[in-house]
Amino acid sequence: MDRKEYFKEYYENNRDKLLPKQKEYKKKQYWKDRKRLLKENQEYYKERYNSDEQFKREMQIRNKTRLKFPLKNKKCENCGNKAEEHHHNTKPIEFDKFNYVCKGCHKQHHRAGGFLRRKNERNK
Repeated sequence: MDRKEYFKEYYENNRDKLLPKQKEYKKKQYWKDRKRLLKENQEYYKERYNSDEQFKREMQIRNKTRLKFPLKNKKCENCGNKAEEHHHNTKPIEFDKFNYVCKGCHKQHHRAGGFLRRKNERNK
């Protein structure tokens, strides 16, 4: 029996003991990687925020929108589900021109590559 077959057989025979250990290891690895990725992500956005004026302006507008127009008790303008995001449709972004959308409609919009249209406007 070669090494590969031995380990395959060993895993099959001891699966009940090994699975919890694997899950625990993956959990630890996930959290270790997550912390590292979050730190890298923060550094990237901080650097971009400080170096790119247009990005800085867009972030300020998004933050202002979140403060002035909270999502609490709002409905998606497309399907009527609970709104989870503001979607800005103007370039350059203006803080008071947006749609309330759910995650599904937001994904659908970006897949289609166009502006969001309300249900009653779609059939025209």
